[in-house]
Amino acid sequence: MGNLWQENRFNTEGDGIAQWLGGRLERLRQRENPQDLATQLDYIIHELQTTEKHAHNMLVSTTSVEEATTAFQNYYERCNPYYCMQAQRIAYAVDFYWKNKA
Repeated sequence: MGNLWQENRFNTEGDGIAQWLGGRLERLRQRENPQDLATQLDYIIHELQTTEKHAHNMLVSTTSVEEATTAFQNYYERCNPYYCMQAQRIAYAVDFYWKNKA
């Protein structure tokens, strides 16, 4: 959640919540209702089960919110380190985690 908030504030328009590029964006756009949030979340799950299986494997091996956020950033998002703002992504993720624990 922290990564997706950092990427595009959950904005489903344009490049979507994960700011997909290239072929990944084109495959999203081929889906029915590509700007729908449920469609984009389903697409993330689809990618993690297929083309982004390595990212999935890295995610399931984590044991903390911080590790999971970093794994998603590095292996799924693959953001430019200059713009990643990892500390902010982690802060958002921790905040989302504790809001959902309440």
